[in-house]
Amino acid sequence: THHPTFNQQLAIADVIVANKADQYQPEDFPVLLEYLKRTSGFTTSVFQVSQGHLQLDWLEAPSCYRDHKHHHHDQKHSSYLLETP
Repeated sequence: THHPTFNQQLAIADVIVANKADQYQPEDFPVLLEYLKRTSGFTTSVFQVSQGHLQLDWLEAPSCYRDHKHHHHDQKHSSYLLETP
């Protein structure tokens, strides 16, 4: 898709939930996975759900934006500013 907001959300996603799986054609989910791989390199943490029934632990994994491997001695806050489409 060429929708900027959609593409921005995919680019920063740690988890992708593909809802309405009961509405898909058999070939739709593999096409989605190929699209994600081609456009953002995203191939893990993609889940199919129906009726919005997702497992909350899918959303509790550490975010790549917050997961630090080292300790900060100063307690300054940091933030990320993303360009709004």
